[in-house]
Amino acid sequence: MKVGRPLFPRLSNRPSGRGSGRYTLKIFPPGAKSVMHISVTTPQIIFILLLLGTIVTFSTLILSKEGKASALKQKELELRNATASLESVTDQLDKLLNTGNQLEQTIQLTRKTFYENTGNPVDQPVPISFGLADKNSRIGAQYASMERDISDLSDSLKSANQLLSQIKPVLQLRKEVIADLPVGWPLIAGRGFITQGFGPSINPFSGYYYMHKGVDIADAPGTPEIAMGNGVVTGTNYEPLGYGNYVWIQYKYGFRTRYAHMSKILVHAGEKVKAGQIIGLEGATGLVTGPHLHLELYLGDELLNPMAFLHR
Repeated sequence: MKVGRPLFPRLSNRPSGRGSGRYTLKIFPPGAKSVMHISVTTPQIIFILLLLGTIVTFSTLILSKEGKASALKQKELELRNATASLESVTDQLDKLLNTGNQLEQTIQLTRKTFYENTGNPVDQPVPISFGLADKNSRIGAQYASMERDISDLSDSLKSANQLLSQIKPVLQLRKEVIADLPVGWPLIAGRGFITQGFGPSINPFSGYYYMHKGVDIADAPGTPEIAMGNGVVTGTNYEPLGYGNYVWIQYKYGFRTRYAHMSKILVHAGEKVKAGQIIGLEGATGLVTGPHLHLELYLGDELLNPMAFLHR
């Protein structure tokens, strides 16, 4: 039986020459008569192994970052849905409270009018006959039963309104918590478009790969940039060969953002800002290729992908 040549290469550890430290890689191509010989040295083998290790490590880091970004995106979607639901519940609660108050006022007015017509004080029990003759006592009893129903309904409405009034502050507190997070859009009126995302990219100046730490949003120079949540300005600075004019904002729960490349800064360190407040104007200061906002997001000292928190 004829045995074919093996497909995989063999690595011979016999040195090519005395003291050379070389190894010969033999490759047996299927169907070929000749054998391919590739001579490699020990440093070359070490370099190849290090290169493979670096590639594997870098790929693992990218997959880890993508996993975190996916999880943050899911959390942002849940937060956005919760915000929309919360606003809807609050609106419905306000309408329900208004309706209950109007109905209670109507009932009280009806009772007042009813008692005035019967000649009895509002706070006194109603005689069964309501001053009618005994022959009309059945009608009087019907009026008394109706008055008791109205009174019970009024008491129920008061209890419901008290309960709804207790729920409303809780919902308001949840809205305030969301307002303290950097969630939203950093340019006024939802303006601008994303020109570069978060993650590994090619540096336009050096041509080498680097880690782009934020999201770039371009619009016309001078476009107002706004705080994404309630917070405190912890610093402002200028780097001519880097971020240009930039602002740090600290939020609750450990979040902080950096707004970079501003043409003008409109806040100062220590100033408290509200969500939607203008903090500066878009520009092209620092090392840039054109006017844009460079937005970075951190949780403590850990860099996050801002895309998970951005929505118009």
